[in-house]
Amino acid sequence: MAAATVMEGGRPHRWAGGWPLREWLGLFVLWAIATACNLGKAVHVDDAAHLEIAKHIALQPLHPLSGTLFWGDTKEPIFFANQPHLFFYLLAGCVRLFGTGPLAPHLLIAAFTAMAMVLFHALARSEAPRWASALGVLVFLGPAFVPAQNMMADVPLLAFCLLALYGLYRDQADAARERYLLVAAIGVGLACLTKYTGLALLPVLAFATLRGRRRKRRVLIAVLPFAMLFGWSLFNWLDYGAVHLLGRPTPRASLGQLAVRGFEWVSCLGSLATFSTLLLPWAVRERLGRVVLVAMVTSGCVFAFIAMRLGHGLGVAIAATLFVENGVLTFGWLALDGSREIGSDAGRRRRLLLLWVAGLTAFIVLLSPFVAGRHVLLLLPALALLVAQRAELLGRAPIAIACGLTVALGAAVTVSDSIWAGVYPTEVSRLRARFGPDEPIWTVGHWGWQWYATQAGFSLYDPERATPPSGSLFVIPRLTHKQRIDPAFRARLAPLDADRYPASALTFVRTMSIEPWGGLYESTVEVPSWSLSRQPLEEFDLYRVR
Repeated sequence: MAAATVMEGGRPHRWAGGWPLREWLGLFVLWAIATACNLGKAVHVDDAAHLEIAKHIALQPLHPLSGTLFWGDTKEPIFFANQPHLFFYLLAGCVRLFGTGPLAPHLLIAAFTAMAMVLFHALARSEAPRWASALGVLVFLGPAFVPAQNMMADVPLLAFCLLALYGLYRDQADAARERYLLVAAIGVGLACLTKYTGLALLPVLAFATLRGRRRKRRVLIAVLPFAMLFGWSLFNWLDYGAVHLLGRPTPRASLGQLAVRGFEWVSCLGSLATFSTLLLPWAVRERLGRVVLVAMVTSGCVFAFIAMRLGHGLGVAIAATLFVENGVLTFGWLALDGSREIGSDAGRRRRLLLLWVAGLTAFIVLLSPFVAGRHVLLLLPALALLVAQRAELLGRAPIAIACGLTVALGAAVTVSDSIWAGVYPTEVSRLRARFGPDEPIWTVGHWGWQWYATQAGFSLYDPERATPPSGSLFVIPRLTHKQRIDPAFRARLAPLDADRYPASALTFVRTMSIEPWGGLYESTVEVPSWSLSRQPLEEFDLYRVR
């Protein structure tokens, strides 16, 4: 069957199939590199919670939210978790078939990685066929994507979002038939059932629905994501008597807190958007670009001064300053140049992409409990496509520089993050070797540490339910999220010593920092996504309970 084509710039553009073999080989190499970086990685950060939820679903598939999860100060019902369960059901299938080892879940993520890459390549070919493969490198080999794969829902969410955008692009080219709008609606619905962040795509779908002659039929198709959410909500009601979506906590923030959140969002984007080097010629050449350049330098100098006054190290101050400047450059370009000509026919797809960026930005800043690098990941494809629409920004030398920077930073962040993930199973083995298999060991802390500690028979301290008896060994990691320790119990802890994992040249670029705390998995003003640090990777304080 012939590949579908549309006319782009007077020449036929192939949407699917019929791509040259070198492009398929390039996609395979891109996928193989990204997947190889994730396959051998230890259970990391939120992976542990996702595996625990998947284990429960494997045992109770009709009651996915009725189990318990220890991911805060005490055990709580799973329905307090902040995500819908589509991805967890897929993960439960891996657990049921292959056990709880990390290989099968990582291969599941690899399948979604392949899906995301193919869909993005199709979109990039429609904007800049010559640079489609390079744009793929900018999105999928950078510091936002490669280290964030893990076993978390963000790569599946990205794949479903790109499926929605693919359908919307095709619908823009051929609005007479509704099948591409149906593809988009399915993509949005699956995204919403993977993470509620997908709700930010509903305005984009609504905007696209208004095009075309058979509007009533298009509206019926666009209602599909709402029907999918209704089905999920009905399932929740039958499971535990409430609607999961309506039970999500909504942050109540003051204007000052929202301003800080917006600042974190800008600097987090700046720490991960390596393709913004393509915008520098515009910033130097155009009058409005020079205005952004002045704002960029000014904001960077102000933030550097504040960081140094707060006593942060030079590495933290330099990195955070560059992040702020890069974020100002990116959003400044979006506001002053990327949004040009959106009223023309040629700007229809640009409007879709700008709505994507605006919707996700509003959702994260207003509704998300915190900002993280994985949130920025969802913006990068849209931003890369917006840049690709400006042919004057593309060229062999600028693209080569941007790709080189992306690969170098992506590799540095990925290696460092993988080494940090491996600290926790190493420490568990070290403690068991030192104190013996029968030593009662108690601990606090979540993330990958909790997974490996419980696998080795460690007990989790629960200030409301479980307190270690006298004579027990008690371990406190410094970096991981952990439950509070009751002051009365803390007074019973007698220090022994500490295990420290020193930095090396391979971990100088740090995805999470002890002091100041923050990084890729939960951004702060000081550390948006990564930092430069010679601090220990992790420290474990050992105590004996008196």
